[in-house]
Amino acid sequence: MSKVFKVLILSIICIGFSYKNKENTSSSISYSNINSKSLLSEYKKMNKIVTPSKKNKKENTYSVEKSPKKINFSEQKNIDDKQAYKVALDLYRKKLYKAAILSFDSFIKNYPNSILVPNALYWKAECLYSQVKYVDSLYIFKSIVTKYPKKLKAADALLKVVMIYRLLDDEENAQFHYRLLNEDYPKSDAAKSSKKLDFKL
Repeated sequence: MSKVFKVLILSIICIGFSYKNKENTSSSISYSNINSKSLLSEYKKMNKIVTPSKKNKKENTYSVEKSPKKINFSEQKNIDDKQAYKVALDLYRKKLYKAAILSFDSFIKNYPNSILVPNALYWKAECLYSQVKYVDSLYIFKSIVTKYPKKLKAADALLKVVMIYRLLDDEENAQFHYRLLNEDYPKSDAAKSSKKLDFKL
């Protein structure tokens, strides 16, 4: 067999082998693409991957109190002083102190003769106290004792005065108002509670 003939045969074999490999490679690439899609689909099903839609997305909510709008009870029809007071008190209970203060102010302005005015003042002062505005709350608590000494909230307000003076490290005033509370309102719950403050008189 001549050398030329041998070279020719080897060339034909190489071309055939190359073509076969190319064919296999092409088919494997196509097959792998199909498999990758199906595998991804199966993986999502197994792991319950859900792409959230815009409708299903929930916005983050925070308990930060926004700047409240002032409530004018005089503009609201069919609302009496008790209902208006309850609205303001509910805001306090929800710890929305800024909104509660505005609501109590509006209540006092629109219902100045209501028997609930001392209570409204007391809870407004409690709002300030909860905001660590001790001096501002102290002023209101003392005004309740002065203006409404015979009302139920007077004793409670006086107890708060005692507590605030102690928080402000004014022991002399704290003891003075402690004695005043127990002398003027000895049977009140506030006087009983004041015993826990452990004053040495």
